[in-house]
Amino acid sequence: MRPTKSRDVRSFLRPVALASLAVFGLACSSAGKTTKPPVGGEGGSDEGGKGGSTPTGGKGGGGSTGGAGPTGGAGGSTGGAGGSTGGAGGSTGGAGGSTGGVGGSTGGAGGGGGMVDMGKWAPCTEEPDMMPPPLKKTAVAQLPGQPGQIVGVPGDPSIVYVVGHKTGDVLIIKDGKLLPQPLVNMPTLTNAQNEQGMLSMALHPDFAKNQLFYLMGTVAGGHIHIEEFQRMSDTTAKSTGKVIFDEARVGGGQFHNGGSIYFNPKDTKPYLYHSAGNNANAGESAKATGVAGRILRHDISAPKTNTTVAYGLRNPYRMSIDRLTGDMWISDTGDPPGGVIYFLKNGEMGTNFGYGSGGDVGSKHGTMGGHQGGGGGIVGGVVYRGHAIKGLCGRYFFGMWNSGVIRSIVQKDGQVVGGVFNHPGTLSVASITGFGEDGAGEIYMSSQGGTVFKLEAGN
Repeated sequence: MRPTKSRDVRSFLRPVALASLAVFGLACSSAGKTTKPPVGGEGGSDEGGKGGSTPTGGKGGGGSTGGAGPTGGAGGSTGGAGGSTGGAGGSTGGAGGSTGGVGGSTGGAGGGGGMVDMGKWAPCTEEPDMMPPPLKKTAVAQLPGQPGQIVGVPGDPSIVYVVGHKTGDVLIIKDGKLLPQPLVNMPTLTNAQNEQGMLSMALHPDFAKNQLFYLMGTVAGGHIHIEEFQRMSDTTAKSTGKVIFDEARVGGGQFHNGGSIYFNPKDTKPYLYHSAGNNANAGESAKATGVAGRILRHDISAPKTNTTVAYGLRNPYRMSIDRLTGDMWISDTGDPPGGVIYFLKNGEMGTNFGYGSGGDVGSKHGTMGGHQGGGGGIVGGVVYRGHAIKGLCGRYFFGMWNSGVIRSIVQKDGQVVGGVFNHPGTLSVASITGFGEDGAGEIYMSSQGGTVFKLEAGN
């Protein structure tokens, strides 16, 4: 697989970067006062209001530590906003605060609106150091079928799932060892150019409870297909039969299928985001609606309906969403080879990045980094939100397929600060195909040669 100028990204693009899911709810503080004891009190500025004696508890505003009480606190039957560590409240309790509060018996969103309590998988929140600490890569496993995206199980760093691009398998690495049987297989269509096959995986935001996940790949007829599955155990799963998306792109072809699927932890309902490439019809990218050269949002409660989030993209082969902020990072591959990194702030809709309106990617819109040069495309990654490596929190990682060089950047208000950092060659991954996170938020990288690496603190 050697990229050429005539094929540019076509000869390199492979599996997809991770679909990490997580949740985060910002703590809220409310200057409060005591109300009628039977229904609980409003939260104070320090420890929140104490719950009442009734099963419904107090709605409350939750202070910095959330409300406490006999049966009520920051929660109640319709949920209340939790504090920074959450408070037990209502008839079933509300776990609010930094991991997103699930309040009361109907589960109102607490804190900053996190959809589910992810426990120990809560993202780090510190500001990144301008000079990243020393890092090293450690080989975890050697996999068949050209591994791509690595997906961790929230709160369980002992197991990661790896997309097998060529096989349609979801491979299992448990306690650092590759298991002989895949979690599941989704039949996919592949070709010699390697841009078709299994493309991406995303876990439902409420995966801990419903065990649902989604797979995206190319299927018969060249359609991009997204289907729902359910995990039955750590090592087995089955399709639910629910199809979220199944369409051929205008212009068709085997190249530039994309793509990644992700959930946004800041959404108040589970929308699935999908990066869709454009093979041979630039004009499609320029359209405000369509299914090529854009970011689509799917309402999984209403399958086969979608909304354009952003357009004017050529081949957004890698897209990820920061699980602390909900901000989106898009790597769009260009022609000639190389590409740019775009940043899309959480909640922005309708952005036109300009491809299809004349010029190459990056020529019509501000970027986080320009063409990276060389003979192969840019491979976007993820923002570090783990806790094991001090000084790294909030830094975005990406790489170059042709050289394997790993680069990282820090953004503030949508602008790069401190420039692009080129990590030493000891961190490079030959023919890098994707990035991902485990259940604790630590970063993994995959290579076309089959090796999966973990990013760790160096000496």
